[in-house]
Amino acid sequence: MRGEKVELTCDHCGRTFERLLLVAQLAKKRYCCRACSDAAKVTSRTIPCPVCGKEFKVRPAQEAKGLGKYCSRRCFGRAKSGANNPVWTGGQQVRHCVLCGKEFVTFTNSKKKYCSQECGVGGRRTI
Repeated sequence: MRGEKVELTCDHCGRTFERLLLVAQLAKKRYCCRACSDAAKVTSRTIPCPVCGKEFKVRPAQEAKGLGKYCSRRCFGRAKSGANNPVWTGGQQVRHCVLCGKEFVTFTNSKKKYCSQECGVGGRRTI
């Protein structure tokens, strides 16, 4: 009983080896040596960056969280800029001042009606 050994198969390389029965019962994974144990833990895979095409490694934990899609913060920023940004509202547009008719540039989500502060004050006085 004490010191009884059991024959096992390595989960990584498939080689058969012997372990003490108690150790074999406690172990979740079975590896024949430290090298096989370390090699089995390396599960990252190489994927291309969708922005620049550079190859980089991604761990499964990163993929599970939705991370690891871009090789760098710079590529992430490029991918999420402009129309690709979820809060993008359309950029800038040209409008005409309600008071003087002059053209001015503003963002699409802006409520501006006047080209300047003077026209805004003048527009409120006429109401």
